[in-house]
Amino acid sequence: MRSYEVSKIVWYGRISNGNANLYLSKGALQAAKSVGFIGTFYYGLFRAYAGNYFGAVKSFLSSVNWAIKITNTQNGKVYMMRGCWYAGSYAQ
Repeated sequence: MRSYEVSKIVWYGRISNGNANLYLSKGALQAAKSVGFIGTFYYGLFRAYAGNYFGAVKSFLSSVNWAIKITNTQNGKVYMMRGCWYAGSYAQ
């Protein structure tokens, strides 16, 4: 385990090998998800203003989905990269 609320990258070997772990704290994940929530909400407002009401409803439902994802974040995640390729993730 690592320190509470710390986001960092840990490289294994030389950087050119592309082996690293990206540690994202719960706060960092919530911040990223809140950007998605705000973006889809304002996109829905733009669609409603433009007269695309069906698209506006879809965007507002998507923003509700993002809001649920924000509240469901229990802990941070570790994303693994091996040889410059995504190799999986796990909860901290």
